[in-house]
Amino acid sequence: MNHIKLIQQNYKTKNVSSTDIGLNCPFCLTVDKGNNLWVSHKSPDGYKHPQYHCWRCGESGPVYKLLKLLNILTDSSEVELYDNSKEPSLFEEAQKVFDSTTIALPIDYIALSEDTKSLIGKKALDYLLKRNIDFDKIKKYRLGYCSTGKYANRIIIPMYDEYDNLIYFTARSFYSAVDCKTLFPKENLEVFIGKSDILYNINNNIDKDIVILNEGPFDAMTTDGIGFLGKHPSPKQLNNIKKLKAKTVILMLDSDAIEYNYAIAKELYNYKTVYICELPYGDPNSIDKKDLATALNTKIKFNDFEYLNFRLRSKNGKMPRIKM
Repeated sequence: MNHIKLIQQNYKTKNVSSTDIGLNCPFCLTVDKGNNLWVSHKSPDGYKHPQYHCWRCGESGPVYKLLKLLNILTDSSEVELYDNSKEPSLFEEAQKVFDSTTIALPIDYIALSEDTKSLIGKKALDYLLKRNIDFDKIKKYRLGYCSTGKYANRIIIPMYDEYDNLIYFTARSFYSAVDCKTLFPKENLEVFIGKSDILYNINNNIDKDIVILNEGPFDAMTTDGIGFLGKHPSPKQLNNIKKLKAKTVILMLDSDAIEYNYAIAKELYNYKTVYICELPYGDPNSIDKKDLATALNTKIKFNDFEYLNFRLRSKNGKMPRIKM
């Protein structure tokens, strides 16, 4: 069965051009009613495989990535790239890619647990200690650094999936006078991994009954929680939070993103018991330990009343749109 027929079996579609079908995009943060996600019948010029693209939110890539994201592609699927294609079946092609979906740390990476005495190693260690990341955390989160190459003078923060496989990393400069403090490896469309796919530290939270949700990696190291890598989680990230074993989640975003705590809580409310920590200032990594403990001890149990109460006491009553 080709990919067009497979999508049509699972979603309502319409012919939007002679070469494409369209469907309402499931990735848009607000409901799409305009069939903005287009899927090509065959590989466009310059591309190896059929492509998809949402003209509304920008989600795009090879069609086998779409089938994976929509949970259409399964181990028992036999999907051809398009009718009468002489290329391998879509499943065979995708499986070949899935089997090699590994990412390597930079070739210049040095584990800080093995080198804290070199000049750059000392600078990296000093930076982390100033951020309240002690040596035990350095070992636990497998932090390292680079002294040369593209990521020179940066802390390397490896990121792992729920099975403890390395899938991503970030590189944080330990010097302030740089144009870009944080670098991410370019999203690799062959392995489908990008920033919006990552839940940092999920590998250490799989078996917990209570999970703390933060913005960045250093916040997650401070709480041993999960980091979204931003204040605005993607639909995929939220869906993976819903699937966690933990029955209770505690939202603790930065003090300038309190409204996102409530917007995200509303999305998780029917799936988990949700608490909100409103930090008085800063973020979990920078706030005083006593103030962080106080915020945890005075956390708010989220419900419809608390959601309405926050909207009434917020400046304009508006909330960020966080949609699945």
